[in-house]
Amino acid sequence: MNIEKINKIKAIWIDMSILLALVIPIVSSFLIKDWSVYTNALSDFGTRPATAGLWPVYLTLAVFGLWSNGSNVIEQRYTGIRAYVLSYMLNISCAGLFLTAIITEEFRYMHGTVAGVFFLVYMLFIFLYGLWQIKRLSFKEGVFSVTIGILLLLTTLLMIPFTGLAMFEIAYIILIALWNWAIAKKSIMNKIVKLFT
Repeated sequence: MNIEKINKIKAIWIDMSILLALVIPIVSSFLIKDWSVYTNALSDFGTRPATAGLWPVYLTLAVFGLWSNGSNVIEQRYTGIRAYVLSYMLNISCAGLFLTAIITEEFRYMHGTVAGVFFLVYMLFIFLYGLWQIKRLSFKEGVFSVTIGILLLLTTLLMIPFTGLAMFEIAYIILIALWNWAIAKKSIMNKIVKLFT
């Protein structure tokens, strides 16, 4: 298999992962009648009979999508200590997300810990990636990534007015989907940047 075919497969995989990241939570919310975006967390889908089988599969596919895209961009843009640090952060955050598929909300504190690791470390991964891109003179990509990192931090404010975590989680998913898609397809990122300049 040549490099061009591998890159096409990676691009299709990233697109599918992003699409699943947006569609599966919506589908799951329709399968559970008493679920509310204002009072529940997305992790509830892992404990409800109607979605308990679907949710871990979705999270596992999301992990592979995030990891494959993240590994790819690190390999293309970084070497040495920066590549090591970013790879380490990516691996830790993806491990945290994968563990949320195994450790359901029934194990509240353990689930909250591994989910927190994912949310915090992945946010820092994007922010640090962007900061180092600015220093490498990839200014647009760097500013875009730093902005996404800051917006990810600001999504935590959505935990204040709502009793559930779903609003925060949905905003977070949308932002990381946007970042992954834009970084994977740099021309799209340039168009997004042009909207704000």
